[in-house]
Amino acid sequence: GATVRGLIWNAGQTVLAGSVFGTVATTQFYQYASPTAYVNWLIDAYVDVIGRPDRFHLPLGFVGVNTPAVVSMRSWAE
Repeated sequence: GATVRGLIWNAGQTVLAGSVFGTVATTQFYQYASPTAYVNWLIDAYVDVIGRPDRFHLPLGFVGVNTPAVVSMRSWAE
């Protein structure tokens, strides 16, 4: 149920249940609702590529702000 502004990157499967105002770069979207697994489906998710803040626009070197903002996040639930 979170809202992310920027980029989500995952080299594996991404379970997305929230809003992304930016880009999601993943190998595949994944959802599991017993008894079925859904691959490359978005369920209860919203992605708005245009909603990405200017400081997250990549690649660097194009017109506009070209100093990226980097956010590191760690889950304490692990």
